[in-house]
Amino acid sequence: YGIISDVIEDLGFESMSLYEESHTGTPYPISFIVACKLYDCRKNWHANEAEIELSIHERIRGGTANEFGLSSSLASPAPSPIMAYFDAATMKKYQVPPRIWEDIFCHVHNMEECQTLRGFKNDLINVPADKFVVKTSSLGQAAGRGVFTTVDIPAGSLIMQEQALNKLHISRRTIDRFDDYIQMLGPDHRLNSLYYFMDGYGFEQLTIMEDDFFVDSCFLMFMNHGCNGTNNVHMLHGSSNPLDTSDPYFSEATLFSTDDTFSTGDGFYREPMGASSVENIVIDRHPMQYVTMDVASRDISAGEE
Repeated sequence: YGIISDVIEDLGFESMSLYEESHTGTPYPISFIVACKLYDCRKNWHANEAEIELSIHERIRGGTANEFGLSSSLASPAPSPIMAYFDAATMKKYQVPPRIWEDIFCHVHNMEECQTLRGFKNDLINVPADKFVVKTSSLGQAAGRGVFTTVDIPAGSLIMQEQALNKLHISRRTIDRFDDYIQMLGPDHRLNSLYYFMDGYGFEQLTIMEDDFFVDSCFLMFMNHGCNGTNNVHMLHGSSNPLDTSDPYFSEATLFSTDDTFSTGDGFYREPMGASSVENIVIDRHPMQYVTMDVASRDISAGEE
């Protein structure tokens, strides 16, 4: 696997996806690799189920097939289903690489994410949601609501991990459709409320695709991200050992830090990654854990935001 992925990256491909298919006429599933010259193709590969069903309808049953470059004969209605083994649910299965390939990937690369995203160590403390309350933020005017702890939290503890993975994921393609509808319906339409919710309570991150949005579905939704340097929580994957506070944790506050640890050499700063690859199978298998900001970076006292 390591040799194949390196060759694909050396040839200039920006994205690679790996999946298994059992409908091959063999008594065992066969693995396939899909490589793309442009990273943008991940928008199609990782589309949500509704988007996939819509694309199937438009490309095979008619509709706006021309925008996909299909001939009219391919887009004409058919009397019976054309695809016997493919639908949106099948495509969703393809989006998650098999566990065996994750094991091989981590054996070859031994990336930081292999240590932090593939399950949690028993020695890590988790502070559950019933130990927090939501009230007006202490960070000043226009800060909105904030999350306050009712117990002391040791540095390195997980924050509401039992709920942190239940995020609302809004893909780039969905956001683009938002923009199209809002331009058509006008700024006063009620659809804007959903857009403001996403923008106000969510956060944007390049994880599965470029510029995805994620919104927490619990008290974490009201947690201030500390972009002005007030942060006391960090991303789980920003440190190979969350209990070691000397590690270079990554947070929104360090995004524009002058610390060379996060420098890309071109004036920008990015999240720490163990290696560069056209595909990170661990992240593709655990995207919600990857975007979780749920580690206390210092001791947090009861009553503190």
